[in-house]
Amino acid sequence: MGEVWSASLLLLALACAPSASQPAGPAPPREPEERRHPPAMPLPVELPAQPGEAGVRDFVAAFLKARVAGDAPRARDFLSPTALEQYEQGTGGLSLTGNPRFAKWELAAVEAADADSWEVKVRMNGYRETLFVGPGPDASGAQRPWIVRGARRTP
Repeated sequence: MGEVWSASLLLLALACAPSASQPAGPAPPREPEERRHPPAMPLPVELPAQPGEAGVRDFVAAFLKARVAGDAPRARDFLSPTALEQYEQGTGGLSLTGNPRFAKWELAAVEAADADSWEVKVRMNGYRETLFVGPGPDASGAQRPWIVRGARRTP
């Protein structure tokens, strides 16, 4: 019986031992995959989704707080692919987190554009933006109850 155990242990040791064909040491690092847009956070993570004007106000306030904090990755989670492109290209002077950083913001007006879309006028550091908010996909393609569909800097 002892010979069977000895043979079993020997086979086990041989099976677990690295072979000469396997390189020693850790595997080489993998190249990160390229993405056009960073992944958005999953839907339930702190994105306001309450319906109506109160929900839009909460959603825009959270978006603006991320911008004032200089948290560009978090602010991107609030944007549709179109809005993200507008901010990345600086269309019409748009800036996601400001340069220098934004210090304060104010909701100047929230107006219903149609049954499920809103125009939100915002004052930030001496200039104004109009945000177009409604349901739609975020930059990663996930459907959201509220998303900034587009933005425009206004005088």
